[in-house]
Amino acid sequence: MRQIGKQKIFDQLVIFHIMCMLILSAILLHHLCISTRYDRPNAAFITTCMILCLIILIGWFTGLVSDIRLRFENTLFRSRRQMEEIISFLPDATLVLNKEGKVIAWNHAMEEMTGIKAEDMMYKGDYAYAFPFYGECRPILANYLLDPQLEKRPNEEYVITKINDALIMENFAPCLHENGATLWSKATPLNDEEGNIAGAIESFKNITELKQLKLEIERIDRLNIIGQMAASITHEIRNPLTTIRGMLQLLSQKKEYEEDEEKFSLMLEELDRCNEIISEYLSLAKNEHVTLEQHNLNDIIQALGHLLSADAILTDKMIVFHLAEDIPRIMLNEKEIRQMLLNLARNGLDSMEAGKCLTIRTASEGNKVIMEVIDEGTGIQPEVLAMLNMPFMTTKKNVCSCGLKR
Repeated sequence: MRQIGKQKIFDQLVIFHIMCMLILSAILLHHLCISTRYDRPNAAFITTCMILCLIILIGWFTGLVSDIRLRFENTLFRSRRQMEEIISFLPDATLVLNKEGKVIAWNHAMEEMTGIKAEDMMYKGDYAYAFPFYGECRPILANYLLDPQLEKRPNEEYVITKINDALIMENFAPCLHENGATLWSKATPLNDEEGNIAGAIESFKNITELKQLKLEIERIDRLNIIGQMAASITHEIRNPLTTIRGMLQLLSQKKEYEEDEEKFSLMLEELDRCNEIISEYLSLAKNEHVTLEQHNLNDIIQALGHLLSADAILTDKMIVFHLAEDIPRIMLNEKEIRQMLLNLARNGLDSMEAGKCLTIRTASEGNKVIMEVIDEGTGIQPEVLAMLNMPFMTTKKNVCSCGLKR
């Protein structure tokens, strides 16, 4: 904008200089004619030479001015081109509107976010640039800078914050991606040399994952508090349960209670079940340091192979191992991996009917190792899948589980 103003000043100066030269030339000619009025034979020749010199001088000056103007225009063009390239390669999705609200820049990040090429959006107005975000032509944040009288749409759940000359907003764009996206946008005015708004630039950031991460952190903080409460409560519960169990064992060994042996066994089993539930709750509050060592994952799977095969045979099911050769050794905690494999395999066996097969497979990708536990069950229902990361989540009846909390 400032360069355009400088170009206008330059043009005015050029015209002024040409006019000055013409005026000076006329004055010189006038004085020349007066000085040579008594020498008429040479006056015409001298006048002609003077006019030719002036024409040559004006031509030279005009050529010089044209050359300077051409250089100035080339510099202006390169400057504009450089600015367009900077906007085009900004990491944030960015668009620029002129004073009439038409698109004059639509960068690569904007193309990736909306799926619309710049050539299909350039010089479009009437809020057409909002359609990829909201499925309708409506004002975006930059329009509120171009038209301060523009009113906020009714029933819209967003807040516009003004910081200096910029506007900032966070809102939901339902038409981005499959399930929509939460966007953080910032619009800044573009001013001309006189300080008037000549356009606006707006950038967009997809903060959907950031919002989800924030909610997850808040949820984890709440679970941490619950875990600490559970630890203190369960310790208090476990102490009297230990006393009750010991007393039941003593009573069950007395002759007068031999007929009630089954009842005592049932009570002891229920007490053990209570202790198991308490242990699961206590594990939620643990924050133990995990020691990692180099191991071969195939060796751990093979060590559990006989145990898992026995579980499969007892329920009339099969288990198959497809272990890749020469997989790299990786850093892991053997105890936790063993427990995870046992849980995944037994859950897979429980989900299948008799005659079905469970497959445990390993593979390597570079320095990474992949383990798959594949069952032939009915699969996970969508409503259960949404709660899969919740602690103690299980679809089994009369079973305590910590879920996939780790």
